[in-house]
Amino acid sequence: MGLPRVLDEVPVCKGSLPPFEAGSESQTSHPIMLRWRRFCRYYLNCSLQGNGRLLIEVHPQLPCTSPLRYKPTILESPLSSSSSQRKERSSDDLFEKTRMSFGEHLDELRKTLIRALIGVAIGSAFGFSLATPVVKILTGPLERAIIKFNQERAADQILADQGWVGPETQAMLNRRERTPRAVLVDPGQLVTALRNVSPSFLEGLDLQPWRFSIDSIPETEAETIVRMLVEPGTVQNDPAGRISLVTSRLSGSSPDLIAKLKTAGKAAEARGVIAEALNSLLDDRSLSGDPAFAEVVTVPEQGWMTSMFSTPKTTPLQQMKSALDKAFQPDLNRRLNRALITVAFQGKILPQQLDLVPMEIWERTDARPQSLNPIEGFMIWLKAGLITGLVISGPWVFYQVWSFVAAGLYPHEKKQVHVFLPISLLLFVLGVLLVFLFVFDTVLGFFLGVNFSLGIDMQPRINEWLSFVLFLPLGFGLAFQLPLVMLFLNRINVFSVSSYMSKWRIAIMVIFVLAMILTPADPLSMIMLAVPLTFLYFFGVLLCQWFPGRKDPFASHYTE
Repeated sequence: MGLPRVLDEVPVCKGSLPPFEAGSESQTSHPIMLRWRRFCRYYLNCSLQGNGRLLIEVHPQLPCTSPLRYKPTILESPLSSSSSQRKERSSDDLFEKTRMSFGEHLDELRKTLIRALIGVAIGSAFGFSLATPVVKILTGPLERAIIKFNQERAADQILADQGWVGPETQAMLNRRERTPRAVLVDPGQLVTALRNVSPSFLEGLDLQPWRFSIDSIPETEAETIVRMLVEPGTVQNDPAGRISLVTSRLSGSSPDLIAKLKTAGKAAEARGVIAEALNSLLDDRSLSGDPAFAEVVTVPEQGWMTSMFSTPKTTPLQQMKSALDKAFQPDLNRRLNRALITVAFQGKILPQQLDLVPMEIWERTDARPQSLNPIEGFMIWLKAGLITGLVISGPWVFYQVWSFVAAGLYPHEKKQVHVFLPISLLLFVLGVLLVFLFVFDTVLGFFLGVNFSLGIDMQPRINEWLSFVLFLPLGFGLAFQLPLVMLFLNRINVFSVSSYMSKWRIAIMVIFVLAMILTPADPLSMIMLAVPLTFLYFFGVLLCQWFPGRKDPFASHYTE
């Protein structure tokens, strides 16, 4: 029979029990007395009066909440209101002289907060001085992941192109952190650059990309061009006399080529002779200055009104002529003469086209995050300084909070804090280390691979990355507190060890749902959080067995 049912059957008047004879067996062995003594030993101050009445008093500093499912009936004796008993109860209170008023509590809290804020201010001052290296440390995982991904992609591309990767190429990829990039190079510019750097390097080597070739002379126009050069008087559409100028210059400088053109028979042979004859005029320094080409190379004069409100538009030939007048350059003169000869023949000769040569250049991978507005960098520096300051001042702030809270705790409660706080910090640090050592590289590799498969070049923003790098370690650190949460629920009798073990399948499902919420959208980070939490779940069961809660001495006498 449960205690409430026993009390309901006993006649109670103003908190008194039926009188017992002094010294009788019923006074000490009555079932109600035995059960009440076991309960009062832990929760109440009880004493048996001489008149056979049971005096039950609730001590002001003793916990009066029961881990059972109901609140038991408290009996109070009418004698407890007398002044003498109040004095005795007051003298038995060990904490009477240590109590503080509400105003004193607020004043102590104010002092604690002021000391904590001073610590945060000093920590923030140091944090701002360390903000720049902290940002570099936080962006380190992202830069390493981008460099590693680019190296692997470059090695795969080289392997696909040529079927093998040389050791020197692999060393360039790994040790020097450089990756190749395919570009198209203009041979003319390359030759010019090499000659400017080292004139003797190309000495004796004829590399003149601005020459006429057989491909420049269409086969269908070969006979017409030969007739123009051999018989310039038969040309009908030459108002500026440009073809006549070219023919006269050619006759004066290379008469043998004119004779060769007259005897050229087939179109293929004639194309080669035409190219050779026209190439002999490319080094002429006065061809571009002849009045026949003045209309093409001279920049027209503009009025002051037009020049004030608009930029003068010039053609490429005018720009080349202006640059050549300022400083003579052999390659530039050759390019200009070739373009002028092409203009003279009015489309019968193909214009010069760039024969770009594919090459590879090795460059260092730019993996630095980007900012899209001027103030974003400053805000990142400010955020990093504040976070660093909070980390530096964290122990001091925690000490101030603990000094305020510990004054109201019992010794056994302080002992529990001293035991479980280091475990909590250790679990949090393990979660953060797991992210920085393993999760970041795996997650970033997954995201970079997805972007590459979609043909998207990732340009990470520093603000978004900093939010990501702070959120993920915090989520892992909080999730790793699972064993202590399980221990807390066990000590307040919400779950027992048997309940944990019987519902472990449901618990694992909840763990995976929790991991899905605390991690990004990729499956790898969810698995890397859910698997450790699964092991921590069973570690929490072991903690509940190693640190069992205090058993209720009266639980066996209560009914469900």
